[in-house]
Parts: sequence; structure tokens; C-alpha cells
Amino acid sequence: MQRAPVDQHGQPLNRNFCAAQNLTKSILSLQGILKGVVSDQRLNDQELLFLQTWLASHKELPVDGDVLDIVDTIEDILADGVITVDELNEIKGVINDVLEYGELVPSCVEDLTNELLGFLSGVAADNVITLGEFNTLVSWFNDNPDATTCWPGNDLYNKLAEILEDGLVEQHELDDLVETCKLMAGQQFLETGVAHGMATEFCATKLESLPDHFETICFTGKFLSGTRMNLQDQAKKIGLRPQKDVTQSLHLLVIGGLASRDWRFSSHGRKIEKALENQQKGLSTVIITEDNWKLIKE
Repeated sequence: MQRAPVDQHGQPLNRNFCAAQNLTKSILSLQGILKGVVSDQRLNDQELLFLQTWLASHKELPVDGDVLDIVDTIEDILADGVITVDELNEIKGVINDVLEYGELVPSCVEDLTNELLGFLSGVAADNVITLGEFNTLVSWFNDNPDATTCWPGNDLYNKLAEILEDGLVEQHELDDLVETCKLMAGQQFLETGVAHGMATEFCATKLESLPDHFETICFTGKFLSGTRMNLQDQAKKIGLRPQKDVTQSLHLLVIGGLASRDWRFSSHGRKIEKALENQQKGLSTVIITEDNWKLIKE
């Protein structure tokens, strides 16, 4: 199959190349986010700001109908710089109406995963997971069991089961769950102000140095520290052979700090999935972050 022309970050030059896929991904992510931010039957100003920032950064969404209602209501509420309890309840009502009357039904595991990642972003937007949000997340999995057949649904479902094993949900478990959800969804809103497009760090390993037997390397995502070509040149200088794809012989996959707009999921793509599959098969592929790469490449 002929490859599409790519830019300096290895992303398709033609923005319409994955337009239909990206639109579906965004709509399902938004649906998950909406469920997440109101899952505890409340909405706070941090969650509202996260939602506004996310909507502003997703220009591919059709700004009409349900989406326009949400955008207009948020803009009206934020116009005077003051958010009252009544205004928060108003936007919560708009969100609930959208979910009740306009919910898109996921048609495959990929759709469920995109909704789940949106849900995790929304539920962790204020850096807190309440017991109500926890229970809603458990209910979501009960309603969507197919989401547990692949990553990250399988790992998250197992974590929820561990928490429920003793019949108690303690605060330290909820605090730990927040960090897990943020890492899986690539959500760092309170730290960075970015409501989308961060790459997941959950599946990454921390390397102190580069193992002597490592020979091959692959890069995925968008990098804050340089272009894909520059990174490949760095790898060559220390004796590594860059690959365009993840194969069973790949030793190292480096995840850029920013997600690609054309990844299958909002926080990870096919290369990360293949690398995780390699690990499940007992192969030697290691996944690291861009920051880790900067530390060990010297």
C-alpha cells in the first residue's frame, strides 16, 4: 500500500486523509467527556473550563445542533467571568439533554475505546474522582463489556475490580485512580492547560540507560523536542536503526509528548497497540516517553 505524504513530524500532509475517522473519534470522545463531567451529578468550574478548552481545540466538529447548544451556553456563562451554581446547573442540563436525545451508539470496540478515553478525560478534568464518578465508571463497563477486550479498557477494568475486591472504596484508592485515568487518557489539563492531544504515558517504561543489545527504534506521535527526522538522526548517531513501523524485532518505541491528530484513539495509536501486543507475546519491545529518550540518548 502506498504511503500518504507526511510532514516533518511524520503526520499526513493531507488533512482530509483521516477526516471521517477523526470526526467519529472526536464525536465519541466528546460523548465520553460529557458523561464524565456530569457523572457525579455535579459540574464545577474546572470541568466547565476543560470542556470549553476541548471544544475550542476540535475545529473538525460540526458546529451546529447539539454541539452549538453546548458552545453557546458555555460562552454565555463565561462572558462575565463569574460562574454561579445556577449556571453550572444550566450547562449540566444542556449536556444531559444532548446525551439523552443525541447519543451516538458505539458500533465496535474501537468506538467504545474512544468513548472511554473521553470519559476518563472528563471524569479526571478537575483532578478528583468522587465515589459517584467511580460508580458511574463501573456502570459504564457493566453496560459495555466489550471495552474490556483491549487496552486500556482491560487494564482499567482489572484495577476497578481490585478496588472493589474488599467491598470498600477508600480515598487513597480514588486518588490513585485519578492518576491512572489521566495517564491512560493523556489528560494533563490542570498541569498544562491543554485539554486534548497529549500522549498516554501509562504504558511507558522508565529506562536509566540504553541496553547494549538494543538495535532498532521507532518514533510515534508528535515531539516537542524536534522533528521526526532529527530524532531519527539522533538515534543513528548512537547506533540505533530507525524503523517506520513496529515489528516483532523492534527494541524501542518512543512516544512523543503530543498525540497525532490521526491516531486511531485520542491518546494512542496503532504503533503503541502493536508494541503492547509484542510485550504480551514476551518479545523485547520497550516503550518510553519523549522525556525519557532525551535523558538516555546521550
